[in-house]
Amino acid sequence: MSPKIEISTDLYVSLRTLMQPGDQTPSDVIWRLAEEHHAKRSDPPTTGWIIGSEEGLSSGGTVIPNGLRLRMKYKGADYEYAEVRDGAIYRRKKRFDSPSAAAGDVASSRGAKGPAASLNGWIHWEFETPRGSGRWRKLDTLRAAGQIARRRER
Repeated sequence: MSPKIEISTDLYVSLRTLMQPGDQTPSDVIWRLAEEHHAKRSDPPTTGWIIGSEEGLSSGGTVIPNGLRLRMKYKGADYEYAEVRDGAIYRRKKRFDSPSAAAGDVASSRGAKGPAASLNGWIHWEFETPRGSGRWRKLDTLRAAGQIARRRER
């Protein structure tokens, strides 16, 4: 079993944004950066991560780390806020297992019905990074470049 290291949510988010098409996990990003400084790999690259709810929400092949503060606007109204914790998104004491389910709940609470309440949460939610900074980025930026490209090709 490989040793584990703990990293902050902000560092995890930064590693996800540094992922390139050949990277499958944040570990691959760290190795790529280490190799730039002439470190040599002794272990083969990993093929995936096992994500527990203590780490974050696994959705669409991406981990949204616990501790992220989320916000979204719908139809020009004030921001709605949510938080990722215990492997889920929580908004107004409701638990959601995907960004889209949480975004759909915002739309429904604002009167949308049927297909109008079906939103892609990856493009509607933003996350604050680092927490408390007031700087926000689209949740979609956490996804690996390869995932985004494949989805757009469909």
